[in-house]
Amino acid sequence: MPDELNLILSRIAPLFTRQRNTRYWLLVANDHYQKTYNLFFNWQPRGHRLHSVPLHTLTTYDLAALEALLHALSQRLHFTITYTGFANQRWPSTGHRIEAKPRRAEQ
Repeated sequence: MPDELNLILSRIAPLFTRQRNTRYWLLVANDHYQKTYNLFFNWQPRGHRLHSVPLHTLTTYDLAALEALLHALSQRLHFTITYTGFANQRWPSTGHRIEAKPRRAEQ
């Protein structure tokens, strides 16, 4: 996991330019067909289109490992993390729902 964490951080560093009036966030997508988790770095300047760059694909399809990685990421980066594809799934450590409101297509 430390290798994946360092890889993700090194890929975020050149993308995070700290521009004024720009929103930055991470997106974690659950690909239940290929049994992987995909991480994307998103940013959107005010009044402009959304930019999304794939950062990494986690091939270990384990929620506990994903939770540990995201916890380590959130300690280093203070971005909002959004989730998609996690309908009715819960974090192993706390039991809280991962996705607060699943999208209509995911229900």
